[in-house]
Amino acid sequence: MSYSELTSYKGLDNDKPEYSHDRSHNQMLIGNEYQNHTSDQGLHKVIPTELRKQLWAMHFRNENVDLLELLENIIPLCIEDSEFLFLAGVSSRKLKDFKKSMGYFKQALAIEPENFAVNFEVGRLFYDSELYDLAEKTFLHCVDLDPEQFLSFYERAKSLCELERYAEALQVITQALAMQPDHPGANERLAVCYIKLAEFKKGHEVLNRMLANGQKMGTEVGSTDSFKQLVHAHKLTTCLELSLHDEIEHSILETEKFVKHFSDNKELSGDARLHLSLAYLRLGRTENGWKHYFYRFNQPKFPTPQRLFNKPRLAQLSDLTGKKILIWKEQGVGDEIEFCGLLNEFIKRTNANAILEVDERLVTSLQRSFPHIVVRSPQYDPNTMLSTCEDFDLHMPMADIYTFIEPSISSSVLVKPWFAINKDKSKEWEQVLKRENLRIGFAFGSHFSNAKRDKHKHLNFEFFAKLIENSPHTWVNLDYT
Repeated sequence: MSYSELTSYKGLDNDKPEYSHDRSHNQMLIGNEYQNHTSDQGLHKVIPTELRKQLWAMHFRNENVDLLELLENIIPLCIEDSEFLFLAGVSSRKLKDFKKSMGYFKQALAIEPENFAVNFEVGRLFYDSELYDLAEKTFLHCVDLDPEQFLSFYERAKSLCELERYAEALQVITQALAMQPDHPGANERLAVCYIKLAEFKKGHEVLNRMLANGQKMGTEVGSTDSFKQLVHAHKLTTCLELSLHDEIEHSILETEKFVKHFSDNKELSGDARLHLSLAYLRLGRTENGWKHYFYRFNQPKFPTPQRLFNKPRLAQLSDLTGKKILIWKEQGVGDEIEFCGLLNEFIKRTNANAILEVDERLVTSLQRSFPHIVVRSPQYDPNTMLSTCEDFDLHMPMADIYTFIEPSISSSVLVKPWFAINKDKSKEWEQVLKRENLRIGFAFGSHFSNAKRDKHKHLNFEFFAKLIENSPHTWVNLDYT
């Protein structure tokens, strides 16, 4: 969650630095030279200047419903006036009516195809619609139309981040900061780019600079305290990666304050909670870590899409009495196998009547390993993410096993051998892989790759090639990618 999203939540208008209540400035930005005239040719009619000012005032007060109702009556009388089409498009976008919004913007662009403000709002419309590739291209066009507009660079960098093109985003946000060095959102985006590119020291320096300038940055757009707390949420990552354990305690405290303050708003607190949970777990403070990890799906960029159910998610173990629970797959195949390590302990503690939905490649193996549990592949509509089965009372994603069991270093005894092999296949492989020497299984990659993982978790094949070459042992590639 970015700081710009925080300001939006608190009811602040991010358009204000770029737009003015003064009509002449609005005209300059939109690219129109409006002049009063008395021509009644066609349907175009003169709209009094005072009414135009009132419409813009409603725009800045976010009175979008009333504004759109007025504009829908005015536009048929002024079909060649892009100003009203522009305002109607923005109001529709803010009301989440993206189809209607695009319709107004298309009409405005038909009148003035190179109008900067209309093109810029089309970019925002694409961004809000999660069409990030189109948004990035549109903001790039806005840069061509007016290379001096900070927001074009800023919004393009945000779009590039959504596309996970962080190296490009870093270049663009650097250009934006050359125009507005103290912009909080741009600095936060810069830090995120460095972190995503595994440049943790640079990211840490940016975050510290933001804290040092917190009063200047924070008072410009909202609560200075909330601003600092969000910066500290990002610092949890850089402190851990740089082993700055003395600094991390203060960042944990500030992030906890933020989560507590916004606990009723899951979207706002979701990202901070995930940062907290991972920090606690890496520090070995598992009780706090699992508590926050339960809310991982509140984080908008969590890698597993959240499935939808007509039945409630399990909130506490006492709710399981006499109920049947669906446990569904999340994250990768390796994670599913790891979560299954505590499945027997979960069943033992809860006496749960469980259905297990796992990756299709694991179904046969897990049916063999858990004969008393119904094991099947995921049953849901990929378009709606809604479960297509209703044969359960409660549901939970697989990692919730950990949030309820709360394993720690001292509880490793809970993980016991559980995988039941296929004896026929085992005999086949015994013939292929003779016991003449040591047999070593290895894996070196994952389908989910980023700079941070590549730096710390992934090994390329060349690393193993040096070990395999001239080795007397048998090496078995277990990598399925």
